This record gives sequence, C-alpha cells and structure tokens, in this order.
Amino acid sequence: MASSSDAPVAAINPLIGMYAAITRQSETGKAITPEESISPTQALAMYTTNGAYVSFEEKLTGSISR
Repeated sequence: MASSSDAPVAAINPLIGMYAAITRQSETGKAITPEESISPTQALAMYTTNGAYVSFEEKLTGSISR
C-alpha cells in the first residue's frame, strides 16, 4: 500500500501522515481505529518504496541507497 496526503484538505507534511498511520490518532489526539495501526517501518515504506512501486518508478526513485 502507498500513502500520500490529501493536501490541501490535510497537511502536506508526510511525517504527520506517518504519525497518524503509526499512532492512529488525529493531530488533536482523537483515536481513529487504533486496531489498524502499523509499524514505523511500514509507514516509511508507504511513503517511499511502495509509492514508487505503485507509480511504476521503483527503478528510479523511492529508496535511499548508495
């Protein structure tokens, strides 16, 4: 699964989206289906490698490597 923001409806900062996916809390602290939380590693992948894969760009972008 890949993720992105709903900007301009939601914040464009991916760290806010990752925080919500990991904690399942809104910016105000309201719990949102906490049983659907994911790990920090999974959240990072949603915004990087998975995003590149779903847009067919996995050979060009999506990961930090040497």
